[in-house]
Amino acid sequence: PRSTLFPYRTLFGFTYSDGKPTSIHTYDGVVYAHHNNHVYRFMGSQYGNGYFTNATFKFDLKTNRWTRLPNFPKDSGGAKTIYDPVSGNIFVTKNDALEGYFFRTSTDTWSGVKNYSGNGFPFDSSGAWDSSRNRGIIVGDGEQSVLTLNFSNETISLNTFNPSGNTEIFGQRGISVFYDPQRDVYWMFGGGTNN
Repeated sequence: PRSTLFPYRTLFGFTYSDGKPTSIHTYDGVVYAHHNNHVYRFMGSQYGNGYFTNATFKFDLKTNRWTRLPNFPKDSGGAKTIYDPVSGNIFVTKNDALEGYFFRTSTDTWSGVKNYSGNGFPFDSSGAWDSSRNRGIIVGDGEQSVLTLNFSNETISLNTFNPSGNTEIFGQRGISVFYDPQRDVYWMFGGGTNN
């Protein structure tokens, strides 16, 4: 039966009747772009039905307005993102894929497809960008990858790395990671229940 709180048309669409995006499980698909004070949201699993979407939106923190953007060019899924504040571009791929795209925030357009070798990133992994070395990592849910990205030329290559020390968190699902340029370290938080 249809719910009066969540009508059928909102459960199977990208937006509610007011044009705002439906709630989703974001995976690693939300980016705060501090160069233009917008939040970008790529793909995800829709609340209420669990279906994946390839929809893209941006939220202007100054005006509190959502804008629908061109969809992720490939199939829907759980996004993995790496953001470069210098170029303003965001590399976006999805779980279990060996290809991705650069999203250009200056024009709200997508690059052509960019193929890479390696693993398809798991749903519950997360990415971060090391601005001092111009490299990214995607870790968690067993993933341990280093990405070499050229945001100007829109190229990507991928390698795995073998961390040392206490590496338990790399196996955790649903971690968050970010790069701290002042301390020159990556911070990783969270994971499954009781972690």
